[in-house]
Amino acid sequence: MSLDLGKKYLINKRLRIPPVIFFMPCVLGGNIENFIFRKLQFSNNLLVILGLIIFIFAILMMLLSLRAFYSNNESPAPFIPTKKIITNGIFKYTRNPMYVSFFISAFGISTIFSSFGILFGAIIGILLIHKYVVLEEEKKLEKLEKIQTLKSFKLILSAFIAGLSFSLIGCSTESKQSATPALFNTKAEAEAAAKNFNCTGAHKMGDKWMPCKSHKAHEGHKKDVGHGHHHNH
Repeated sequence: MSLDLGKKYLINKRLRIPPVIFFMPCVLGGNIENFIFRKLQFSNNLLVILGLIIFIFAILMMLLSLRAFYSNNESPAPFIPTKKIITNGIFKYTRNPMYVSFFISAFGISTIFSSFGILFGAIIGILLIHKYVVLEEEKKLEKLEKIQTLKSFKLILSAFIAGLSFSLIGCSTESKQSATPALFNTKAEAEAAAKNFNCTGAHKMGDKWMPCKSHKAHEGHKKDVGHGHHHNH
């Protein structure tokens, strides 16, 4: 296995288990402090209460994150492809609420035990999360955002083309209907065209012939035909 393949394999393994990436340095930091410097013990009552409040807040934040994932039919697991960008719920305030809750929970624990080792491990863990998880996720989200924007543009363009097509068809039909001649050289031609005006017979207009038995009937039926075509649109 080459160095590049090995690095890619390790990164992929890290991407599959973000909690391990983060909490492993916290555990190591706490153990180093416990065995080398001093025994971990509870802080004074005030710090314990404060640490518990911070830790509970982190758990609630984590639950809200999971709720946002599942309500949008998404998975919190980073190795499962994202279908859409979540912008509602707690994601309105941060793009990575799960990882923020990791850090806050570790900060709460470090407060309970007054442990700089756990806090230092949390800082290392969040930096690892940012490098090996967040940056990779951001690339995927940027690509997904571009795809969603392109789909929206195609949808708008399709709607515009469809509307334009219907308008052109309507105008073409109306033009053909309005192009029906109303003056003819012979009575027979005018009588044959009378059906296009929803009337019968023909009447003379100067040296020409018009459909319908009278000019008044012709104009009335011509308006009715026009209204009928308009309603058909």
